[in-house]
Amino acid sequence: MSIRLFVDAHVFDKGYEGTRTFIKGIYSEMSDYKDVELFLAAHNVESLKKEFPQKNIRFIKYKTSASFLRLMYEIPAIIRKYRIEWAHFQYVSPWVHNCKFIVTTHDLLFREHPQEFPWHYRLMRSYLFKRSAVKADILTTVSEYSKRSIQKHFDIENKEILVIKNGISSAFLKSSDKEFSRNYISKNHRISQYLLYVSRLEPRKNQAFLLKAFMELKLYEQNYRLVFVGRRSIQTKEFDELLLSLTASARQSVFILSNVDDEELFHFYNGAELFLYPSKAEGFGIPPLEAAVLKTDVLCSGTSAMMDFHFFPQQFDPFDYNSFLLKLRNCLSKKRSEADLCKVSDTIKENYCWKRSAQQLYDIIKSNDT
Repeated sequence: MSIRLFVDAHVFDKGYEGTRTFIKGIYSEMSDYKDVELFLAAHNVESLKKEFPQKNIRFIKYKTSASFLRLMYEIPAIIRKYRIEWAHFQYVSPWVHNCKFIVTTHDLLFREHPQEFPWHYRLMRSYLFKRSAVKADILTTVSEYSKRSIQKHFDIENKEILVIKNGISSAFLKSSDKEFSRNYISKNHRISQYLLYVSRLEPRKNQAFLLKAFMELKLYEQNYRLVFVGRRSIQTKEFDELLLSLTASARQSVFILSNVDDEELFHFYNGAELFLYPSKAEGFGIPPLEAAVLKTDVLCSGTSAMMDFHFFPQQFDPFDYNSFLLKLRNCLSKKRSEADLCKVSDTIKENYCWKRSAQQLYDIIKSNDT
C-alpha cells in the first residue's frame, strides 16, 4: 500500500537557499520509490516542474502566495482533498493538524546569534518554529550542531530529533574540465581569475569580512576578481557601506550576482581559483562542499555545524580577521596538489549522499506509518 506524501515546496517560488536544496535532493531520490505518492505544492508550478522532471510526482498550484493564508486554510484543504497521510514542512507547519507532520528545522541561528538578526525576525520565528517542532510527529534537522541547538533553545530534550544530512546534488557530481568552465564564465560574465563566495547576503554570512580582506590585500591589483553569488535576504549595512567606499577601479573587481541557475553555478564553482566561506554560523553549510567536490580549493570557517568539515585543511575562525588574512595569503601563494583536492572530493562524495538521506527519511516514515 502506497504512502501519500505532501511536500510544501513554496521555497521554490523564491531564490536559491538551503531548504530548497534539501527538498530537491530528498524528493528527487524518493520519486523513484514505487510505494510513495508524492504531491509537491508551490505557487509557481511551472518552475517546480523544471526542478523535478520525474513523471511520478503530482504538482499542486497554490492559489495564494501569502504564507498566512497558505498555512491557515489552503494546505489543510489540500490535505483533505487528496487524502494525504504525511506532510513535510520546513520550519513551520499549519495550525490544523489533519495528517501526520514531518517538520525539518534546519537551524536556530537567530537564537544562537541574535545580534545578527533583526528583533522582529527573531520574535516571529521563535514562536512559529517552536510550535511546529513541538507538534511534529517526526522532527528532523540536518546536523548534530542544529540538533543540540534545538534541544537547548526549545527545551525539548525528551523529543526525538533525527539528523538527516544534506547531500551533494548530482549537478555537481559530473566531471568537467576547469579550463572549459573558466572560459564559460569569461565569455558569459566577463569575469576571470576570481575568488568565489556562494551564499545569501546577510550579516552572519560575513560578506563584509571577505570584502575588507580582499581590499586590504589589494588582490584586485593582482588581477583577482571577487564574486558573490546569492540573493539579499537581510539588510547588510556594513557590507553596503564598504562597497560604496571603494574606488572606481576597485569596485570593478567586485561582482554580486543573484538568480544563478545550477548550470551556471557549476561553472562558477568549477572555474574559481579559490572558494571562500567566512560565514559566522551555519546549520549545515552546503556551498563549500559543492565547491570542494569539484576539486576547487576551499577556505572555510570552522564554527557551528562547519566544525564537522574536518577534511578542509585550512579552516579558520571567522571572528579572527588577522588569522584569515594569513590563511588567505597562503592559499593563494601555495596551490594545493591535485591529489589533495581529489582526496577531499572523495570524502565528501562518501559522506554526503542524497540517496542515503532519502532512504533514511523513507525508513523513518515507514516505521511510524501505523
